[in-house]
Amino acid sequence: MSLNSAKLDKANSLDGSKAKIKAFSDLLTPCLGIKTKSKPNVSSIKEFIGYVVDQIGENDTTTSKPLLLFLSKKIESIEEDFNDELLEICKFFIERVRPKYSYFSGSLLKVCKLLAEIYQADEDWTNAGRVMASIDTEDQHFWSDSFDISKRCEWRIETAEFFLQNEDNTSATKHIQKCRKLMRDIPLSQAKIKQQLGLRYKSCYSRILDSERKFLAASVNYLEIAQIDTNLFEKGEINPSDLLKSLENAVTCAILAKAGGPRTRVLAMLHRDERSKNLKNYKVLEKMHKNMILSKKDQDDFSKQLADHHQAQLAGGLTVLQKAVYEHNMLAAAQLYKNIRIEELAKLLGVTLIQAEDLARIMIQENRLNATIDQVDGIIEFDNDELILNSWDQSISESLMSMNDIVDMIESKTKLKFSI
Repeated sequence: MSLNSAKLDKANSLDGSKAKIKAFSDLLTPCLGIKTKSKPNVSSIKEFIGYVVDQIGENDTTTSKPLLLFLSKKIESIEEDFNDELLEICKFFIERVRPKYSYFSGSLLKVCKLLAEIYQADEDWTNAGRVMASIDTEDQHFWSDSFDISKRCEWRIETAEFFLQNEDNTSATKHIQKCRKLMRDIPLSQAKIKQQLGLRYKSCYSRILDSERKFLAASVNYLEIAQIDTNLFEKGEINPSDLLKSLENAVTCAILAKAGGPRTRVLAMLHRDERSKNLKNYKVLEKMHKNMILSKKDQDDFSKQLADHHQAQLAGGLTVLQKAVYEHNMLAAAQLYKNIRIEELAKLLGVTLIQAEDLARIMIQENRLNATIDQVDGIIEFDNDELILNSWDQSISESLMSMNDIVDMIESKTKLKFSI
């Protein structure tokens, strides 16, 4: 069945909105092909959309608004085999309705979401993100009971997730930042929803920090996700493998972070997590945690597990991974030697003389290495006193944390309670 202006005019000539809506719905339904599981009549559906928006439009919203909402709900049931036709319908719907979105915001939201899902199915993440981003969640015309603050927050998070799939961090960051305020304003009555959105928000934020090479902050955020209390969520809501993946990401980012005190503390927390022993990157984690020098083979093996942005080349010719390993080895050397010739240090690190001196100089300037460089004699003097104290502090801290773990385990398996 096909639609034409005469049939539509006849339906529009009826008295009362209810009669009009029924007549229009009866004309539209066969064109959708849902009951017969057949191809939708795209030209007729376009004719229907154009007529409702332009001929009825804002002059009779008691008719046009329910009709567009009816269509936006019905097209969700069109068979997946006809996604090409559905894509065409959705794009046409958005094009015609957007100029009058203040009247038809509800139906526009539904069709934008559906179009994004079609792009998602085709793994066209960029267009999926763009469609979602075309809705301004701060525009009050879109606000309603069905699109409350938690739904608007979820919309922003999902938009960021689409952009992140295509590594468009700039666009993703924009939506995550706008989501931050929405998260704070979600009422206590929606605490469960807020908790679920908070996890997705933190996951997106961690990935953004990771992509921007803010590795230490990314590691901390990934670790918070990995150590989340699953008892706070419904059974099956959180997949343990996802938490393990977050832990692995936390380890990777900690390894790539700038060597120094803050990273040492994060490495200790990661090493304490029993699950880390089963990770592919545990060998490197353990060596870094114990201040052991990493070999070229360790570096090459670890590099096979990394994403492209983890191996990007930096100013000076080193990659992200190389810089992280060389800086770590510099601190490890500082514990082994009181002083060392720059030439020998360069051989130990596997870099040139200039690179070895530059690494040491930058780390000294950033207070990550206690040492002095004698350029005349070509020697680096390490000040190990603070490193020894830090080592003692770390050992004491780890002993206390292990004691806490033992107490928690005893309390969980017995009725005994300890006051420490």
